[in-house]
Amino acid sequence: MNTLEQKALAWLINTTGYNAGDILYSPNMSPDFILPDGRGLEVKRLQARHGFVLYPRQWLELLKYKNCTITIWESSAEEPTFQTSVPPYGSKHWNGLYILCHETNPVALPLDTFLAACPYFKQPDHFRYRPVGARREI
Repeated sequence: MNTLEQKALAWLINTTGYNAGDILYSPNMSPDFILPDGRGLEVKRLQARHGFVLYPRQWLELLKYKNCTITIWESSAEEPTFQTSVPPYGSKHWNGLYILCHETNPVALPLDTFLAACPYFKQPDHFRYRPVGARREI
């Protein structure tokens, strides 16, 4: 259990009245904590003051729980900065926060496709393709 999850557990004990032994902690599953009444609690770190990270598989797991809360913490805070329900899958914004969704299997795009999708990207001269001869003289 990392320090953020330890803070969350202490906060849960103080706010819900449950003992630490009654709260189920699952480090490799989502949500992070499951209370005896069936509620789930996912702990997230606040990223860049206005967002949090959700991975696609984790997001789908959280959607299975009807009564799940995501708590978003600043690293120095003793209680959550934000509390929110699980956003609909694929959302970019939720309750004033950005959702940073990282793909676990990124797809490599050809350079032409990438440049067509990102016209604002300016390619430096040293990244341009240069023809390479078939033979190299040593």
